Amino acid sequence: MAGTAFKKLEAGPLSVAGLQRLIDRLPAETRARLAWVPTELATAMSSFLDGPMDEPALRSLATELGRVMTSISPAVFSVAEHPELFRSELEVAWRTEAGVLRAFLDPGAADAAEWAIRSWIAVADLGLTLMGAAMEETKRLLATVDALDESVAQHGSPMRVQALIMAAIEGVRRGKPRDVVAGLVLRAFDEMHTVMDHMRAVGLHIDPFKGETLAERAERARRYAEHVRNALTEDDIRVIEESRLRQLR
Repeated sequence: MAGTAFKKLEAGPLSVAGLQRLIDRLPAETRARLAWVPTELATAMSSFLDGPMDEPALRSLATELGRVMTSISPAVFSVAEHPELFRSELEVAWRTEAGVLRAFLDPGAADAAEWAIRSWIAVADLGLTLMGAAMEETKRLLATVDALDESVAQHGSPMRVQALIMAAIEGVRRGKPRDVVAGLVLRAFDEMHTVMDHMRAVGLHIDPFKGETLAERAERARRYAEHVRNALTEDDIRVIEESRLRQLR
């Protein structure tokens, strides 16, 4: 049965700890070969967070993350073989990681983080679905990869979004200032918009909030409306009200 064969993820690959738990799913021999992953990723994350966090630094982090994700492809393949169970785990993962950021950031940045995380997970879900449809071919292709394509570190790459979200989450856990974490979240938000634009350009339309309950949607609409109200100046409100009065005449 898939339910017994599938060992729970317990966290998505959006934090260093989440990647460690992904590796923990593997057989002992494979885990031993990948023992370097958590340490090297943590080192790369520290270098990014303690450095300028500029474009070259982000490219370097995204490239390192791409190398790590390629190395743990056995775990990804095992996950892709049980997509429905993985989807339920993704839901738990985004709630956990978004919760870490929401508790730390102001409401606007927290909503940006939630959208970026849910959008990234929706794209990852699509990727796993496509991978599952061509599993053996995907394994053969990855087995022949000697070096990562440079595109993984370019603007609009999902790997950059993942790197920025991970950096934001690690930043909270390492006590980075709120404005630094918010800056990382907003960069992830912008990068994810570019990813979604690229996907729409080829006819793929992804709903980040698929599966959202009516109550959750209502609460999100209330928060978004509050953001709009807070952004309006007194002059904006006056113009809107005057426009409304003209329409009633």
